Amino acid sequence: MKHLLIDDFRTFSVDKICRDYESGVDVLKKERWDVLWLDHDLGCDKTGYDVITFLENHPDLRPKIVICISENPCGRDRINSVIKKMYGLIFDQRHIDALQKQRIEKSLKLQKSGKEWAMKLKIQKKLEKE
Repeated sequence: MKHLLIDDFRTFSVDKICRDYESGVDVLKKERWDVLWLDHDLGCDKTGYDVITFLENHPDLRPKIVICISENPCGRDRINSVIKKMYGLIFDQRHIDALQKQRIEKSLKLQKSGKEWAMKLKIQKKLEKE
């Protein structure tokens, strides 16, 4: 799963960290993300609320999950209200776990079908030799 953090000072173990609105939106335009960790106060004129309203207006760029990590209660409420409007709920760790489980199951299914295909190919080659 690909995780993006947009926060002016926190550091998580994620795939990419953006420290302001501009770099965050730029990355959202260029890549698809499974999980967005979003702060409200980004240390500049634009905030996490501007990021979430950008995503509201560009549904094709939305990550599968958006989690607001702001300690600013007013900012967090504003962002969460847009998240709830877009997704119908406020995300938490359970949603990340479910998405990860779904990806693992899909990967195992692909591995199994790949092994079955390889076995069929092996049998087919053996039959061709006979």
